[in-house]
Amino acid sequence: MESVCRGNSTVGSNPTLSATPSSNKSSGIPGPPPSNAHILFSRRIVPNGSSKQGMKRLTSILLFALFLQASIAQEALQTEAGSPQVSYRNGTIAEGTDWETRFYISDSGKPGPTVLIIGGMHGNEPAGSRAAEQILHWPIVSGKLVVVPRANVLALAANKRLIPGQPRGSGDLNRNFPQSHTSSATEVSPRGQPAAALWGFATKVQPDWVLDLHEGYEFHRSHKPPDGKKKSVGSSIIYRGGPELDPLAKRVVAAADATVTDPAKRFSLLRRGPVDSGLARACINVMGAEAVILETTFKDQPMALRTRQHRAMANVILNHIGLINSDCTDHQDQDLKSGIEPIMLQPEITPRFP
Repeated sequence: MESVCRGNSTVGSNPTLSATPSSNKSSGIPGPPPSNAHILFSRRIVPNGSSKQGMKRLTSILLFALFLQASIAQEALQTEAGSPQVSYRNGTIAEGTDWETRFYISDSGKPGPTVLIIGGMHGNEPAGSRAAEQILHWPIVSGKLVVVPRANVLALAANKRLIPGQPRGSGDLNRNFPQSHTSSATEVSPRGQPAAALWGFATKVQPDWVLDLHEGYEFHRSHKPPDGKKKSVGSSIIYRGGPELDPLAKRVVAAADATVTDPAKRFSLLRRGPVDSGLARACINVMGAEAVILETTFKDQPMALRTRQHRAMANVILNHIGLINSDCTDHQDQDLKSGIEPIMLQPEITPRFP
């Protein structure tokens, strides 16, 4: 194809392609044999038929070849960009309130899991929010990816764990969701309007998987708290331990540990499951979803490292369940370096869920 595309230089070097062969009638010496290119457009390509019919056949063949070439090129472009059926939309949770926040949905148009990723549940844990904003651009190949990057917008703005202005009993957003031991209708309801709005959104999405991105204040592996104080869960994966998830959790930790050089900062496996009254646990109990909490540590570590650790852990899980089929850990980094926004989201629309 390259020689055809650069026709001027190629044809100019080959006189049999630059001139039409002819016979030297005055000398009686026959001209040179016709080239392949000339034969292609000669009547002789159609034995026992008229030249008009031959040209029709030739035109049909050429048109088919062009169509086939265009189809192959289009397929290559679609493969490079991801599934051609992927659609994107976004909207607002708790619209019109002080805690309204955005959500983003990538729908592959193909069967597969629905994954809900939450970032920024606590305002002093910004790496989870930043990582979620990057992950929402990943090219999915099946199912749906639903991302709420800034679940606790007021707390993130204040860099505080709790929701500003809320009573202390309901100020921790991730302690306000239905608990596993409750049974009455009133106990099943989330506490406070921010949690109620987020829970209402989650029940509409009906996720198969939930990834809740958090940060700890100390490294769980090396933290030695004073007597009576809880150990930080920083740098860990919190999941329901068992034969199904244990192998996956070990791979998740291995991916995060690949970014760590200090043994005291390595990641830990916490098999006790997500915290009761948190969103991840509520999705397990009420919807039958699988859910994990991915924790980094904000102490003495730059934001870039912490967000990369979140992406590395999410990358392992999303590949495992088939939502993506390639290593996307650095996908957003590459897009940011090139200055190109990887996804142009559609204008805000009223959210609708199937």
